[in-house]
Amino acid sequence: MKTLLAEAKGSASRFPGTLIDDLSITCRERSDHRCYLPGYLAVVSLQGWRQFVFERMRSESAAKFFLECQNDSLQSLALSLVGMWRPALQSLRAALEGCLAAAYYSDHPVEARRWTTGSFSIGFSQLLKYFEEHPADLSAHARLNPLPALEKEYTTLSQAVHGSRLSFRMSTDGQIALSRNDGRLHSMWLTRHRSVLQAINLLLCGLFRDDIRGNDHAELRKTISLAVPRRLHEALRRHWGVRLYHA
Repeated sequence: MKTLLAEAKGSASRFPGTLIDDLSITCRERSDHRCYLPGYLAVVSLQGWRQFVFERMRSESAAKFFLECQNDSLQSLALSLVGMWRPALQSLRAALEGCLAAAYYSDHPVEARRWTTGSFSIGFSQLLKYFEEHPADLSAHARLNPLPALEKEYTTLSQAVHGSRLSFRMSTDGQIALSRNDGRLHSMWLTRHRSVLQAINLLLCGLFRDDIRGNDHAELRKTISLAVPRRLHEALRRHWGVRLYHA
């Protein structure tokens, strides 16, 4: 037992240094401009929403929920830079849930106060149903409706959370792998990340379009343009009155 304990303590003392070395190598390899820039630009849109809408027009509780959503999205990006793909997807699911919660609690300040005391909670399915029935009528225009994408991404990302799909596993060839510099996994993460950030932005555009339509909040609309593809710009202008810019 003493020999095993000594070996375990020796391994524990080496682990932090080995981990930092491995993550640093992966980060240097993955921080190529083309690898992380698209994901980073999409996250910038969340800063715009927090600065110009949630912190100025919504309750403090809703703003704090959205801050955590932004934090989770940036954490997902950070984890992708060090090749921790499954945790990156788990953080992305948290960002998705956080956005829905922030939007919900901006409509329900009483429930937000109850949440802080532990007397109220609401799950993803209930949140989705709430926005399906929301007076903003998000489903009126199929191309702009973010709810099917949010539901699909939540289901997919839940598979990463629970490890129920082989393609999401980090371990490989019978070996532990906390970090992997894997182009296929990066592409998978970036696809999910783009889809979630696009859906989040469409959801918020639909809910808060009266606040940002026309010439109002040009700086916010510029950040939204970083996450919403050009092919949707005309539909946003025509149906919701939200004018975006060509990035």
